[in-house]
Amino acid sequence: MTLIDAKTRPRHVLLGESARELLDSLARRATGEWVFPGKRKDQPLNKNDLWTFWTKTRDVAGIVADARLHDLRHAHASHAVMNGESLHVAGRLLGHRRASTTNRYAHLDDATLNQAAERVALAITRKLRR
Repeated sequence: MTLIDAKTRPRHVLLGESARELLDSLARRATGEWVFPGKRKDQPLNKNDLWTFWTKTRDVAGIVADARLHDLRHAHASHAVMNGESLHVAGRLLGHRRASTTNRYAHLDDATLNQAAERVALAITRKLRR
């Protein structure tokens, strides 16, 4: 997907298969130019429409009430890193230029940190047994 009006410049966004399938199904049902039309069908969502859409979607999905739409970017980076992707790869998926930016986005859960601690402990144990 290409974002023509991204924050810093137009850029390509890589989407997984399930996201592409969802967008394709929404596009097939769209009656106008916009997959996510605003109240006026000939206009895209404005900020107020987007906020209303997000809060309803968030509530239906059972996401905590204070979650912001931008928090989904943090979740995306976190899941990428927790599933073995490097900060560099996670950052590229988000369109970051610097790993330091991505580092602020990627939050690791306790299970991931516990698994890392166990791997380090095993590595140290193996070294000590030599």
